Amino acid sequence: SSDLRAAIADRYTSRGIPTTSDEILVTNGGQHAIHLVTAALLGPGTTALMETPTYPHATEAIRATGARVTGTPVTVGDGWDLDRAIQTFRRARPTLAYLMPWFQNPTGRSMTAVDAATFRAAADGAGATLILDETTAELSIDGGAPENLDFGPQTVRIGSLGKTVWGGLRVGWVRADRVLIRRLVASRPRRDLGTAEFEQAVAVRLLR
Repeated sequence: SSDLRAAIADRYTSRGIPTTSDEILVTNGGQHAIHLVTAALLGPGTTALMETPTYPHATEAIRATGARVTGTPVTVGDGWDLDRAIQTFRRARPTLAYLMPWFQNPTGRSMTAVDAATFRAAADGAGATLILDETTAELSIDGGAPENLDFGPQTVRIGSLGKTVWGGLRVGWVRADRVLIRRLVASRPRRDLGTAEFEQAVAVRLLR
């Protein structure tokens, strides 16, 4: 609904990421959003960069496109191996990189400004699109919104209410530029009837 897209856009704007409703696509949860984005951007002959270890369902979604997968390490103790990440971007020239910058699944690590700047520069150099899975971003036990790291204007962001509110509330979204949003809308299968009206109404109340 337009009300839900506006509510999601307002939350990004309040985080310092100016967003309008036509830069938001509502999905049936975060996993649905991952499938839509990866299916639109990847295919046989392309490469996706992923953190290792990472969210297994994201790996499944990417492999289903026929794309190759290459990894860059992240550990509980040291976080992201930035030297390896830079090398991997240069060597593999990925089409996209799927990252979880806040409370990364499964390590729980969160990126610093240096991490974000490094990934942004490496992705820019390779011509890769950064896909940020923010579904865990607000799971801070200390409260508060995540630090607004600068990944660049072409970043695609995925969010949902499944982990922060309730797993049974299947409402997610993609935040991207208007061109990609229109492409995602056009690529949705005919059997994809969208998110139920009741869940969308509940989500509007929760987001606000």
